[in-house]
Amino acid sequence: MNCRECLDLLDGLEPPLPIPKACRDHAASCLSCALALRLEETLRAAPAWAELPRLSPESRAKVLGRAHVGRIFWERAASLLGDAALTALMILLSAVGLWFVLPSLLDSLLPAPVRQAAAGFLQPVSAFLTSLFGGFAPIVHQPLGAAFVGLSVFAVLLAAVLSVRTFSPALRSAA
Repeated sequence: MNCRECLDLLDGLEPPLPIPKACRDHAASCLSCALALRLEETLRAAPAWAELPRLSPESRAKVLGRAHVGRIFWERAASLLGDAALTALMILLSAVGLWFVLPSLLDSLLPAPVRQAAAGFLQPVSAFLTSLFGGFAPIVHQPLGAAFVGLSVFAVLLAAVLSVRTFSPALRSAA
């Protein structure tokens, strides 16, 4: 069965008649017909007071043309992925910038007595960060090691940003 036959069959069916298996089988492998089948099932499941609205073949074609499932999914995913990638990249660049620039900036801005007083508080933080990231030192000194670590950190940040934006109710309602 091809798309035209399946759509014609769906358009000609009256609600009490079941949808033929051949049409269901075709819709399992065709996104456009799967959308038409889902639309037909939704219209059949509408309450009685809705008087089962029917779409003409022209209207159905217009709906299917505008609501191509793959295109809708990828357009939304691409915009979300682009925003999340930019956010993750900015977080990564900010962290790397702070990692390399902050120590020299603090050395130049803070007087020696303040640095010495702060060293007691920063020693446990420094020990923790060294134990946490110390395992990356051998990898970073390999050819392309820094790129691998940077790409890995970017992937983790991207996953985190996507997760927060996808599952956070406050962000979902704002979008």
